[in-house]
Amino acid sequence: MNPHNPNPTEMILGTTHVREDLLRQEAHNGRVGRVARRVAHWVRTIARVAFVLLVLGILAAIVVGPGKMIDWVGSYLVPVVMVLGVSVGAFGILMWGVIKLHKWGYKIY
Repeated sequence: MNPHNPNPTEMILGTTHVREDLLRQEAHNGRVGRVARRVAHWVRTIARVAFVLLVLGILAAIVVGPGKMIDWVGSYLVPVVMVLGVSVGAFGILMWGVIKLHKWGYKIY
């Protein structure tokens, strides 16, 4: 059994670098760390969606042929995505404005 070590920053095999660990934890838990984690989460999510779309696109090109797939994407998929994107974006901007007005004290019914 080892004797009690009065210096907690030192271990039998060397130092533990407590200060560096604490600074790393503060940076990780601070505002910058939260923003970095949020950005990393969205980057991973976008990469996963892009990978799934790539795999589905390759499978569709193999099954129906690249000409029909490109025709379908240009004729149907792009317009639907544009309309949905504009609709969701407009709704999001509207909700953002309502939330801001509510924070400023306006009652919106």
